[in-house]
Amino acid sequence: MEITSFVLGMLTIVAAFISASIVAGLAKINKLEKQQEYLNSSLERTRSELYDAMKDDYNNVWRKFESTGRDITMVEKTIMNQIDQARQETGKAVHTVRTDLSSYIDSRIDKVVMKGTLDGSKQIING
Repeated sequence: MEITSFVLGMLTIVAAFISASIVAGLAKINKLEKQQEYLNSSLERTRSELYDAMKDDYNNVWRKFESTGRDITMVEKTIMNQIDQARQETGKAVHTVRTDLSSYIDSRIDKVVMKGTLDGSKQIING
């Protein structure tokens, strides 16, 4: 009976160690599963925040691009208006110079005709 009691005692101790190992293993597995769920949720949250930040950055860059395009268009229109205005002023100045020059030439011709210089030169040529 002593051997039987010893064997049964040893089996009980081995069974207790195995049971304790199984319980410890299950607890460790449960802890790792919770940690994995936490890490997965953190990863998803981080991905979502990163996507939102990138989306905001993309929208900000696009808004700046559109704003810059509008600014360039406004500058282009301003420059074209200044060019048109300078062209019109130059055209007016050329017209004024032509008119003044024609008027001056006409007055010189009239003065020469009034003095009779042309009549005198006709006489010399004829004579």
